[in-house]
Amino acid sequence: MGDTTFIASSAGGLTFTGQGTGNTLELGSSTGLLTIDADNLVVEGLQPGYGGATTDTFSDIQTFEGNIGAGGTTFLGGPGDNAFEGEGTGTNTLSYAASTGSVTIDAATGTAQNGFGGTDSFSDIQSFVGSERRQHLHQ
Repeated sequence: MGDTTFIASSAGGLTFTGQGTGNTLELGSSTGLLTIDADNLVVEGLQPGYGGATTDTFSDIQTFEGNIGAGGTTFLGGPGDNAFEGEGTGTNTLSYAASTGSVTIDAATGTAQNGFGGTDSFSDIQSFVGSERRQHLHQ
């Protein structure tokens, strides 16, 4: 099973559970700053018009699409092979600060050895944060 696309609302407080592989979480309805934490399985954000901060939880998701607004998205890498797709006009950041191993980020190919034992892909990312461990950035 798999290949499910979840389209999150701006209100928050939702749980998304994929089955198998090929699952996507789209956060296109969000316009405020978002943090997608693939290690701790949460999405946190500020949603104007929805009472401020919101939190969603997820599991078994492999592809994450950021918000379409100017708020930007911070993607926190985690275990497994994930895909992170920045959206909108804000600054999108990919961070491996919580990584337990060496990180290699190749901006030319849009791939990263994530330090959790997996390989991630990414697009439309303007800012990168490596781990406290050994890191490599190829441009």
